[in-house]
Amino acid sequence: MLDKPILFFLINFISYFLFLSIFDFQAAFPLSISFSLFIVIYNYRKIGFKSSLVLAIIYLLAFDNEVFYFSDFNIRVWYFYLVIVYVISSVDYFNKPVFKFKKSLLFDFFILFIFFIWSIYFLIIEDFISKINNIKYWIFYIGLILVLNRFFKKNLAIYNQIINYIISITVFVMVWGILQFITNFSFYPNFQLDYFNIRPSAFFSETTWYSEYIFFGLILVFLKILTIPNMMKLMWLVPLFIVGFLISVTRNTFLSFFLYLVTTFFLTFFIEKKIIIKIAKSRFVGVTMCLIIVSFFLFAQQLSETIPVLAGKFTGEDESAQGRIEAYHLSIKGILDGGLLGNGYYWDSTNVTSSGSALGSKSFNILLMVSNIFGLLGGLLFFSFIVYYLIKILYNYFLYKNDYIKYSFIVFFTFVQMALFAPIHQFPFGMLVISLSVFLLNIGVNTYKKNNIYNSSV
Repeated sequence: MLDKPILFFLINFISYFLFLSIFDFQAAFPLSISFSLFIVIYNYRKIGFKSSLVLAIIYLLAFDNEVFYFSDFNIRVWYFYLVIVYVISSVDYFNKPVFKFKKSLLFDFFILFIFFIWSIYFLIIEDFISKINNIKYWIFYIGLILVLNRFFKKNLAIYNQIINYIISITVFVMVWGILQFITNFSFYPNFQLDYFNIRPSAFFSETTWYSEYIFFGLILVFLKILTIPNMMKLMWLVPLFIVGFLISVTRNTFLSFFLYLVTTFFLTFFIEKKIIIKIAKSRFVGVTMCLIIVSFFLFAQQLSETIPVLAGKFTGEDESAQGRIEAYHLSIKGILDGGLLGNGYYWDSTNVTSSGSALGSKSFNILLMVSNIFGLLGGLLFFSFIVYYLIKILYNYFLYKNDYIKYSFIVFFTFVQMALFAPIHQFPFGMLVISLSVFLLNIGVNTYKKNNIYNSSV
């Protein structure tokens, strides 16, 4: 529902609350499919069948734990939607074979082509499981990015509605996580799969993904406040997002939020040479403070018991942090053993540390993962591509001084930071984040050019 984001949020929250209260968390699976079909039917006339399918895919990316996929290969429902998009796109191309290639994307496609040929080589020499991993990455991860990029580019004219739609989904997930946190204290099992874990995971498999997902929702909220007039009312969502961060207790998100503040200040002050301060009304500040104080009083006893455990997460003493340190050492050894061409896509359940951190072709660290698959040479090429894209965004930001381009850099930069410490790059919504960066870059460039054309014609 592109045109009614608030109603879309309310329908989602009320529906999931009622159905899960009655039927438990398993009911979320058929309900998510029903909503995805509703999205396709509702938006079909406005943006077409293929684009409506992409909207449904974006929605389903917020639902990713064992309830929402099946078979040993973790097949998601949106895979079928994506295949339908591929089929429609192929038919459209054969009926009207038009291929436009931009010189500005030459380097991007060249790098992609190199990794594709490299993967074809592994597809020939590796075992069946490795072949499946290889195909899944290209069809349902790289392919998803390309489909999303095409969808966003085709629908630039309604970019504001698309951003509203994505925000409405992240707000729903964020509020659902807060509800889970409250009900988890009573060990009420219907609203969360791992209800025994006080920290919320919403509809994801881990708290980390909940926290990182809503982080990008908050980024879009800030962007709306900066770029659209009379959007200060969205500031009322900010304390809720921050509460979501706090109850998730995810180091990666806290670090990302800090980087967001620093990067925003640096780009705005040193490049645009200005400071934009939009002060919320005093009642907003008052409500935020009251919300935090009341939360501390309500959960004082539980917090006193959990604070020592949580403190360990930030000192590196907890099991997760130790597992990451162990994984770095083991991964570097594996990369060196793989030589220049790498170890390929092979992975099994033994490729983990004692604490469960994944190694090899499913490493928690995106650079370690790519270097393990494609070797030292591939890792260096991939790192160069990341640097190239960041420089490309910065160049456009220097050129146009546009907030959308600034946030394109922030989104991608924080994504890379997250992907160095947690495998957001291996979870489907991570592909959406990458495409969002490209989307915001295109919005910024397109907005600047439109304004220039208008000003020159006046």
